[in-house]
Amino acid sequence: MTELYDGITQEDWLVELEKTRIPLRKHLYALWAYAGTPGTMLDVGCGNGDLVMRSRQIGIQAFGVDQIDLSGQGHYQDGVYFTHDLRTPFNLTTVEPQISTVDMVICWELAEHIPDYAHGILCDTCANHLHRSDMKHRLIFTSAHPGQGGTEHISSRPAIYWRDMFHKRGLNYLKQESMELALMWSIIDSPLYWLSANVQVFERG
Repeated sequence: MTELYDGITQEDWLVELEKTRIPLRKHLYALWAYAGTPGTMLDVGCGNGDLVMRSRQIGIQAFGVDQIDLSGQGHYQDGVYFTHDLRTPFNLTTVEPQISTVDMVICWELAEHIPDYAHGILCDTCANHLHRSDMKHRLIFTSAHPGQGGTEHISSRPAIYWRDMFHKRGLNYLKQESMELALMWSIIDSPLYWLSANVQVFERG
């Protein structure tokens, strides 16, 4: 059995992720209703890959990367899901040469599972894949805050910690958009209430 970042096995984590499959879709659909659907998207820490699959079904050129090996899953497609240890640098061009940056990067409730020493590497992965242009391209980031319950949270940090990390990488925190998306997420029918408490929206400066 494969052991992941924080000691849980891949098999056990897939069981945990299955419990959030439908609620996470609702949050993704609400994000699109708020921000519009991107042409390209990267899900950093895509888990069971469901959000990537849903995105592909409506025509978004979406990709997912996670330490979980999804090759045994029914929806797996070569060139769409990439198995990678996100404690180390990841570059989409090494596996998809035609794509270097995307319209939207999402990274939801992953960072608290990554040890402190690799936080900068994770932030590089998110920031480096976001388009550099004047168009409305966004990083939608959530991470557990200190004291939040959850499975195997080894390094929860306050929101300001991540804002500083992304600011150092050329991204600006968008307070108004973060508040508006948090409000939208808070009123949808979902048990994942912590997402609205943790969401932060960034753009490249």
